[in-house]
Amino acid sequence: MEHEVYVHKEHRGHEFGRAMVQQLIAVAWQNDVHAVLGGFDAVNAGCIALHDQLGFKHVRTLPGGGFKFGRWLDPAFCQLLLYTPAHSVD
Repeated sequence: MEHEVYVHKEHRGHEFGRAMVQQLIAVAWQNDVHAVLGGFDAVNAGCIALHDQLGFKHVRTLPGGGFKFGRWLDPAFCQLLLYTPAHSVD
């Protein structure tokens, strides 16, 4: 499962992003999801810190892999491995 969470700049720093990601993780657990992926700009210190604190591990950065807001960005991806589902399907 991949997620992206956007919090309006006027509401950042109030734990809304953390609450949303925690809820997404809880839903993933309830639905036997094996891994949760997060994607964000590699220089976004807030996203990096949040995902680190929630147990995500950095798995890949794509230098120059995205263009947004009129500039090239380095998308970074992190992963949280959950338990393997009891009924895995090919």
